[in-house]
Amino acid sequence: MSNIPLRRLVDREQITLLLKAFAAIPEPAVTLGLAEANGRWFAAYPEPPQDTTFVREVCETQQAVSSKDACALPIVAGEQFCGILYSQPSDEHTTQALMETLEALLVGALTQKSLARETLDRYREINLLYRRHEAIGSTLELDKVIAHVLQESIRVIKAEGGSVLLKDELTDQLVPQNSVQLDVARSEKALLDQALSYRVFGTAKPRILNRLDSYVRLENAQDTQLVSLLCAPLKSTETTLGVITLGKTRPGAMFTAGDEKLLMALASQAGIAIANARTVKAREQRLKKQIQELQIVIDETRKQREVHTITESEFFARLRKNAEEMRDEFRL
Repeated sequence: MSNIPLRRLVDREQITLLLKAFAAIPEPAVTLGLAEANGRWFAAYPEPPQDTTFVREVCETQQAVSSKDACALPIVAGEQFCGILYSQPSDEHTTQALMETLEALLVGALTQKSLARETLDRYREINLLYRRHEAIGSTLELDKVIAHVLQESIRVIKAEGGSVLLKDELTDQLVPQNSVQLDVARSEKALLDQALSYRVFGTAKPRILNRLDSYVRLENAQDTQLVSLLCAPLKSTETTLGVITLGKTRPGAMFTAGDEKLLMALASQAGIAIANARTVKAREQRLKKQIQELQIVIDETRKQREVHTITESEFFARLRKNAEEMRDEFRL
């Protein structure tokens, strides 16, 4: 989490009271100010200082600046640069004690924000998986299941494209089934240089490749315009059916561990749906074959029945009798 403004982390009135209490500690009293990371005053006591030279410098360098007349210190909570503490004149003991207090307050606020955001993310993830389970389970047509899974994965994880490859039972090769905004032939060549798809398929574990230009063997990464890849196995129970691969093309775009976790959850649902769709498709093909074979039997039976009907008819009996009489006459 980065660049959260102070106004969203702490209360302005409470911080002003805190500055007032610390400003009265030294003799004589000092002027204290707290600025946002962009240099704008968030709170001050008794009044916001007019000279912001030191504040602007800390904004640019995130390094402390001090003199006998004033000092400005960067406030860092966790890994976030939150703001600047300003004191006029400079008082080391007061600013140090106040800095520790402010950092403790901000770390607590950031932790609460992080927990709230994580809770919201988990709620959204559960909601998403529930909706996707209903949507994926609503069809048993293999092509539609694959298309839906790929499109939703791209949309949810905010990728620019992707592809789904399934194992061919006869050749044991991964065969492209669908792709969105991704030239499968070209992109798969890049993937195969690192054996990404086959590695994920073989290990049944997801993998992220960020900054493809840093991989020496991916000499054609520039041609594919891919900068990051995320690949996950499509599994049904203990069987790996194939892989789903997502790609990003925006400069600097990367996949995260959260993206990997979410794609694995989607791929888990998709694997079961694909297996079910394959079972239905195989059953339909068997039924069609059986119907064709049955039709042949029916046609043959009908033909035999029609022949029997003709040969047993009165008309055919007269023809047979006439033929026998003609044969007898020729013998005489």
